[in-house]
Formats: sequence, C-alpha cells, structure tokens
Amino acid sequence: MKLKNILNRGMGFSGQLGKLGTVILELVQHAEDTKDVMQDISGLQGDVADLEALLLKIKAVTNITVAFDSDGGSSVDSQTIPFGTTAEEPKDPTKEDYLFDGWHLGDVLFDFETEIENNIELKAVWSEEAGGGE
Repeated sequence: MKLKNILNRGMGFSGQLGKLGTVILELVQHAEDTKDVMQDISGLQGDVADLEALLLKIKAVTNITVAFDSDGGSSVDSQTIPFGTTAEEPKDPTKEDYLFDGWHLGDVLFDFETEIENNIELKAVWSEEAGGGE
C-alpha cells in the first residue's frame, strides 16, 4: 500500500503503522520544524518498508514530555526529551510525614533506563513515616 494513500485515509493510518503512524500523525499536527520531514513524506513512492529513513528523521525532530505528579509532594519540573531517549531521574520530592518510594508509571516502578517514545506522566508513590502525623 502506498504511503500517500495511507496518509490520505487519516484515521486508519496510525492503526496500520502502529507507533510509527501515531508519531507521524503527531508530528504532522503539532511539530514546528516539519518542513523537511513533510517533503520526505510526500515524496515517498514506496510502501511501508520504505519508512526506515523517514523514521530516523522523525525521531530527530520529535520531542517527548515526561511529566511528574508528586501527589502532594514538592514540585518536580517536567522534562522535554528527544524521542526514544531516556529521562533524567529527578531529585526525590519531599512530603511531610511521608517517605518517597519512587516514581511509578501506572502501577509499576519506573525504570529510568527505559527509552521513551510517548508522552508520559510519572506519579510519586509515598509511604507514611513511622510515627508520622502524631
């Protein structure tokens, strides 16, 4: 199937190409520096197998946001990182009468060695200090 036909069908594009389709749609809709990438997209004559070089260019201009929800603790700034790279583990937040247990993505302790390909929000997990709140 030609990439041009996939792009023209919009909704089905991301479903057929998975993460790559989603990244391209996001890039088309939101990225500021897309001129060269869009020229490459419109100039492709092949099918999905021809996207490897395009994917490298998309990764080069796509940024990911890693947000931190401290769940009542001290504020932690979001990070903007290049697509497919790792976030820097921030300084542990603080919360009165609580011990910081780590950053979780969903119900799982987040591994800061993970390469990130989507915007994510990490949430602080806390346990009460022994004798806290007295």
